[in-house]
Amino acid sequence: KNAAVKGHADFAVANKVGTSVESGSQKGMGKMIELLSTRGTRNFTDSTIVEYLNSLGVNSNEIRFRTGVDEIVYTVEGVPVGRENTVDSTLLILYNWMASINIDEEDVARTMPMLKKTLIDQFDAGARIEDKIIRQLYPKSPYAKSITPEQINGLGVYSSKELRNFYYKWFRPDLQAVFVVGDVDPAKVETQIKSIFATIPKPLKGEKRTYYEGEMVDGTKVIIGTDPEYDKTSLSISFQRKPMEVKYRNTSVPYIEAYFDEAISTLLLNRIQSGIVAQNLPVSNVRIHRGKFMEMNGIDAFTISFETVPEAVYSSLGFMSGEINRMAKSGFNSQEFRSTIENHYRSVENIYDNRFVQPNSRFMDRAMENWFRGFSLASIEMHFEIMKEILYSEQIKREQLNKYAAALLGQKEGVVIACRMPEVDGVDELSVERIQNAFVHSLSKSEYISSVAKTVAWPKFAHQGRMATLVSETTDPVTGSTVFSLDNGIKVVFKNMQTTTDTISFGAVSKGGLSVERANLGRDINLYISDIANLSAIGGYSRSEWEKLFSYENLAVNVSIDDHKEQMSGYCTTASLEKLFHYLNMSFTQRKEDYNAFELYRKGKIFEAKYRKL
Repeated sequence: KNAAVKGHADFAVANKVGTSVESGSQKGMGKMIELLSTRGTRNFTDSTIVEYLNSLGVNSNEIRFRTGVDEIVYTVEGVPVGRENTVDSTLLILYNWMASINIDEEDVARTMPMLKKTLIDQFDAGARIEDKIIRQLYPKSPYAKSITPEQINGLGVYSSKELRNFYYKWFRPDLQAVFVVGDVDPAKVETQIKSIFATIPKPLKGEKRTYYEGEMVDGTKVIIGTDPEYDKTSLSISFQRKPMEVKYRNTSVPYIEAYFDEAISTLLLNRIQSGIVAQNLPVSNVRIHRGKFMEMNGIDAFTISFETVPEAVYSSLGFMSGEINRMAKSGFNSQEFRSTIENHYRSVENIYDNRFVQPNSRFMDRAMENWFRGFSLASIEMHFEIMKEILYSEQIKREQLNKYAAALLGQKEGVVIACRMPEVDGVDELSVERIQNAFVHSLSKSEYISSVAKTVAWPKFAHQGRMATLVSETTDPVTGSTVFSLDNGIKVVFKNMQTTTDTISFGAVSKGGLSVERANLGRDINLYISDIANLSAIGGYSRSEWEKLFSYENLAVNVSIDDHKEQMSGYCTTASLEKLFHYLNMSFTQRKEDYNAFELYRKGKIFEAKYRKL
């Protein structure tokens, strides 16, 4: 039960199967069944499922289908459960998707052109490169046997018998689960689920669902994937690891691992971004994430990815490996360690403080993680109490975090470097050996280890200018907001929301925009102007330094400019409200150009344009 969205709930059915179970002539069958799911079922003829949900006020984009390599999930969001019989009707739709999709010759033949188009659209340049990479790394795995464009074009029409056999073989109750999250009575819904779904027969004999257990690669493996339509040069450095043992997944261990990974990600990202600015490197879109390695169930990874330009691949990779090595060897100092404790506690506390206004998707995702992978269903309250106890009772020591970082980032086995780039004339071909050397040799550079990350403190704030005078105070009759008019012409609108206890969101807008200067600006300036506005140095600090402070203080501010207005928007916690006002004041009074940041941005956009031309 989640009463955050009054009178509404999300429904889903999930299958522990995906495209990896398709073999030979079965290629594309999972996607075909998805397409047929709204064409007609036992209880809903033709497209009446969509029509019925639309009549309830459910938009078509709230009816979601995901056919992955190992999982299939069909979801209906935002169902108005306060209406009579809507819960039963929506559960009946899930029932029909689970066991009663119409599969006849006419529908299959009529849907085949749509299937081919859908599969071709999905297999874009990025997907083709990922397919090449997985085929080189794990050629014998089911993940390396995905459908190719040649196979798509050669698809005949499945016979309805073949498709039904696949459907009933894999879409069966021992591999399925029903999810309901929202403003419902759980006991009542449980009774309705039992009544509706009990009629699905248990299979007398079903093929066992097995997953591919891939081994980590030996040493450091370099893979280069190219495609004529790929429009950038991107690299990833993945540190493979085995997934957490099942016996630990329903304990507090995943919470501790998440804290460790988050702490390492934040500090490493800050150091990388500072180094990019300091050394004026053509590196952008740096991201760090953890999870499945290339969507494989049997291998996890901690991955650093970034974009660069072709001639800077080796140097940027050397820089990255140096920062990774420094992180592995020097770890966290005492101040950085305390910051990780405070930051993580703050993020968990923020969810706890706002637990009654969390979206249904948060609980749906957690339920899916529990069913698919066995992770905890513990409540937000329990998660908060566990982490509060762990973080502030000194159960975790700095030495433990540093050992974890050293083991993760200093590993010599299971390292995958993947380079993705265009396959066209005008872009030089990369060397696997040089990539490997650039990474491995930079790991031993002592200058990276000895450097110390700069600690950024919130700047001292001195108010500039006179205080504005309040001219009037009124109440807006429609929204109930309080409206203040100041003598400098600004209107300030406050609206108290009872549904949130700790988060303040804000927006500021003024008329004007690009139309004011249109005669002096190039036609495409609107593509870049908002990005550039956010690159400004505020109060003597660069944007990258502000991003560190934003993360620590749990606030965010962004600027956007369009044809007719300029806007600022963001959020903060109540504890950071004064600092938010400091930043807003400095944004108007202490904004300066940052030519280093602009030059990096400009180079990246030039190469984007070059790739588009190629």
